[in-house]
This record gives sequence, structure tokens and C-alpha cells, in this order.
Amino acid sequence: MKTLMLLAAICLVLCVVLPQTDALCLRYRVVTCGVRYLSNCGWYRVCLRYYRTTCYYKRDQIENDKGKVKSTKKGPEKAILEKFPYKFSTYDKDGDKSITFDEFRTTISDVKKKTDLKKVFNSADENKDGVINCDEFKLAPWGFSKKPVCD
Repeated sequence: MKTLMLLAAICLVLCVVLPQTDALCLRYRVVTCGVRYLSNCGWYRVCLRYYRTTCYYKRDQIENDKGKVKSTKKGPEKAILEKFPYKFSTYDKDGDKSITFDEFRTTISDVKKKTDLKKVFNSADENKDGVINCDEFKLAPWGFSKKPVCD
């Protein structure tokens, strides 16, 4: 009888205390930038306090606690998550030292949705003049394969 009471007390403590702690929550670290993201929870409740801010072009790239990156999207959306070419000349087709949206779109041709590409392009166009110059390119919040260079 004492064992049964002890077991019931332990279960009661687990049911009351653990949901209040972070012990049962599955939390993800996410690249930060712009859109709110509510992390997944490993138990019966939604962990509302565990949200992160993520870039709209990286919102599906989730890094778990072991540092492994996974993507839940397939198709055109996944192309945005891939590494961008790091050389300015790759984008600047006409050699005028600026990247227009059309040049950007032809370089990143895997993405079919023009609106998604426009959002990514506008994230780097800081002065909103419709072109990306070398300084804006170096500061672009894209996932470059290497440090961006202007050549």
C-alpha cells in the first residue's frame, strides 16, 4: 500500500511540476531575422513562450539542439534556403556595378514564385532604389556559400 501511495505521489509531482519546467518541451534554435516562429512542443501543450524570429527565406531551416539542420519544405521554397553565390559578378550580368531584380531572378532561377524572390531581393536593397550595389550585397542577409566579394 505504501508503494502504491508513493508511486501515486511521484506521478502527481511529475504531472504538476514537469509541465511548468522546460524539461518536456522540444525547443529549436532558429536563425533570426524577421518573421515570428512558434517552436514545436514535445508534450500536450503548446509552449507559447518559446517563439523565435526567423527570416522569411529561412523559416523552414530549423536547427535542433545537436546542431543538425533540417528543412521541412520541398520544391521551389527549398531553393531559397540553399546557399547563394557569393560573387557579385555572378549576379551583375551587364557589368554596371549594380544588380537589378531581373539579373537577380535569372541568377536564382530555381525559385518559381516571383513574390518570394522579390522579398529576398528587397531584404538586401536597403535604400529601396530597385538595385543592389556592392555595399548592399556584402551586407545582404542571405545564406552565402562563402564571405561575399565584389570583383
